[in-house]
Amino acid sequence: MKKKFKIILPFVITSILGLAIIAFIVFSFVRKKDYNYYLVSEENYYLDANNPTFNIGIYSNHQHDYYLNSKTINNVKIKNELNDEFYTVKLNQIVEEDSIKVYQEKEYYKYRLNITLPLKEIDKFQINETLLEFTYHSEEKMTLKIGSLIIYKPSDNLHLNISAMKGIVNPLNNLQILCGIGISLKSNVDLIMKKIIILDDRVSLKMDEIKILDKTDYQNSTNLEELLEGGRLPDFVFNDPSQAIKISKNTNYHYVLPLTYQKLTTINTLAFKIIYEYQNVEYEYLINPFKFFSTTAQDYQVIKYVATNS
Repeated sequence: MKKKFKIILPFVITSILGLAIIAFIVFSFVRKKDYNYYLVSEENYYLDANNPTFNIGIYSNHQHDYYLNSKTINNVKIKNELNDEFYTVKLNQIVEEDSIKVYQEKEYYKYRLNITLPLKEIDKFQINETLLEFTYHSEEKMTLKIGSLIIYKPSDNLHLNISAMKGIVNPLNNLQILCGIGISLKSNVDLIMKKIIILDDRVSLKMDEIKILDKTDYQNSTNLEELLEGGRLPDFVFNDPSQAIKISKNTNYHYVLPLTYQKLTTINTLAFKIIYEYQNVEYEYLINPFKFFSTTAQDYQVIKYVATNS
């Protein structure tokens, strides 16, 4: 009897181990198969340099997602898709929100990630093509494209007041393009507006292309060229369009700022600085990130996750 028991015992142990291995393989396969679709929208993220923390919304086709669980994540990096630049960031929190989105006839569950970048004491920082890379304790990796990332240094406003802003959006090359900005401002002193700097490096404007409009009730979809034709030139210093613009005390102005792009792309949020001079001292006024238009249907990437090892 003891001999028979000795013969059966190794067989039982081997069978149990074999079943355990098979179960592990099946579990891993099912996990990867079930948790492999993600919905991400590319956004224009602006972060205050004093607190470079922001939220990212990610949708998964499953609740309690293994790959969106802080306990399974080893580290998170922000990477520049255009070069080898990367930063290991602090993942403060992942919250599974009570929100369901139906996209292409499938249900997705929303997760909100709160992230802090390890960058301090900087005036300006930008990544145009930003990747969010997760590395897991299992040595797997997942990468998502999240849009552009800009860190800026805030400034105080002493002399200027912005009363209204609007985006001028025209269709170009089958894209909705923010072609210009309408801005109403007033100063409590006489000053000289020397320069306007768009914080997004992909967008710029020239001072000598700025026009003043007497009417401000135009539609956001108004053709930019028609608006500019109906405007008048500002009061330039020394009557030279390449120079700064004079702004008189307690006078309301509505400027149209035409924008130029390095490459046409849909950017709906911008921030910019007005550099001006008052009593021979230069100041800057930061106009905080402003969303100039929204699209009726948001464009999402559907990401099918493929596991890779480090």
